[in-house]
Amino acid sequence: MIYLIKIWFSTCIISPLTIILFNSKFQTSIVDILLNLGFCILCGLLLSLPTFIILFFVYRKIITRNIKIILSIASVALVFITFYLTGFYNLQNYRSELFFPFVYSIVMIFSIWVFKYQNNFS
Repeated sequence: MIYLIKIWFSTCIISPLTIILFNSKFQTSIVDILLNLGFCILCGLLLSLPTFIILFFVYRKIITRNIKIILSIASVALVFITFYLTGFYNLQNYRSELFFPFVYSIVMIFSIWVFKYQNNFS
């Protein structure tokens, strides 16, 4: 459980930081950047909750040496599904909106592989 919480928080903090760093040219002041960062982190925590609940059940049910591969594949699919269902990713205009779910997916995969896997359920 601690393993998934680490992944969840690191994804919800590092992803908005990355996105804001790439889009900082649109910000006029440090206050705007901090407000946008806080808003993005809060939205990320709330909107990614269903993804991490599903990952929790995957994490709990699958006990194998390949759990990180399974979690990586599931996390990418769940991130894109979440962005699509919330309206932040539109299949008709996918090129301009692919950046956000891509960043979240990359950060989540990185977090899955960086943090030490601990099976607390067996």
